Amino acid sequence: MRRIAGLSALCVVAALWAGCYSTPVMPPSGMIYSGYKAPLQAELEGQAVVDKSGEASSSSILGLIAWGDCSLQTAAKEGGLSTMNYADYSYLNVILGIYQRFTVTVYGK
Repeated sequence: MRRIAGLSALCVVAALWAGCYSTPVMPPSGMIYSGYKAPLQAELEGQAVVDKSGEASSSSILGLIAWGDCSLQTAAKEGGLSTMNYADYSYLNVILGIYQRFTVTVYGK
């Protein structure tokens, strides 16, 4: 019985630490608090630096309720972009996933 309880606890911890998305750069995460920005793509050779951008976000509470639209198209529409050059993302996690937010920022013209 102890062995099953230990294995169950290990599975729960592994599930909490597992990521559901993949990006070229994944900064370290904290269980109590995480807040970071990183690129969604790694190949930027020849990309112009632009200052016009748009954002789109999705959020979650306790991993039970989630809402929002963090698509590239929504971010471009929010920023009034007609072309997209590159994109970044930001992630916020507060106290073991009580509140989480994933934001995509698109840069372009």
